[in-house]
Amino acid sequence: MIVFYFLIFLFFSVVLVKTTGFLIKLIKHLGASLGLKPFVVSSILLGLVTSLPEVVVGVVSALEGKSILALGNVLGSNIADIGLALGIAAIVSGGIVVTDSVVFKDATVAFFLMLLPIFLLADKNLSLIDGLILILVYIWYNLSIAKERKDVDIKAEIQSLALPKALGQFFLAIFVILFSADILVRSATALAEFLGVPLLLIGFFLVAIGTSLPEIVVEIEAAKERKGTIVFGDLLGSIVVNSLLALGLTAMISPIKISHFREFLGAVFFLVFIFVTFFLLIRTKRRLERWEGGVLIVIYLLFAILEFSGVLQH
Repeated sequence: MIVFYFLIFLFFSVVLVKTTGFLIKLIKHLGASLGLKPFVVSSILLGLVTSLPEVVVGVVSALEGKSILALGNVLGSNIADIGLALGIAAIVSGGIVVTDSVVFKDATVAFFLMLLPIFLLADKNLSLIDGLILILVYIWYNLSIAKERKDVDIKAEIQSLALPKALGQFFLAIFVILFSADILVRSATALAEFLGVPLLLIGFFLVAIGTSLPEIVVEIEAAKERKGTIVFGDLLGSIVVNSLLALGLTAMISPIKISHFREFLGAVFFLVFIFVTFFLLIRTKRRLERWEGGVLIVIYLLFAILEFSGVLQH
């Protein structure tokens, strides 16, 4: 039975990645048509689309009364985005160069926005009001970045893109993502029950890696094409979407209450540690070397080992 649920989870993870990849192509085309700067496209548009699985999983888990899974998914996804997605991209591409100075400013902002829900969770509860605060901050963040958009005739561009076929494909993709996310939540819940591990832990790893696959694919492709701005823009945008939008919507539907606080604190420590490590590495030489990508992967593996060893001890 465990194998069955795992295969179901694996299959719909692939479906989720493929469908998100299709949406990413639409977003890239839209961004180019509107004349948006690369970092704006990657941090707002690509960041939102590649994080759509986390957002949908959060909403679905909240609707099904499993909102703690959303918290595990967000924390695990943010760690995986830096440790796995960025680490693998650096190794595969031989290094990622940072050419846009705005990356450093946005990285600082993303760091504090990432910490906001953690601060709100100090009382072990993320309430409806907390969720509303996260959503409002997310809106503010996007409005501040959107000011960098070039002046173009938006109305004319959108009309040229709004073809019936394209719209039909878009809504079909959204439906597939919603359905796949629902199956992921159900299968992950079943796996947690069979394995006897906290749902939070399942969110940290199994669900997080599944929903982080779009980021891994996008960042590897961008790194190979020497588009460092796209790589870091997608990374930071995804972290913001996960921390603010995904958790905000989840909390507004069903408050998140932490029952395994030790595992939560462990994840928070590694999230801060891996983000600070990443920032210091790119800050010194404006480049992430191949071996430095390996360091990020090692930190992620250390996170996984310590979290699972803690569960086994219990």
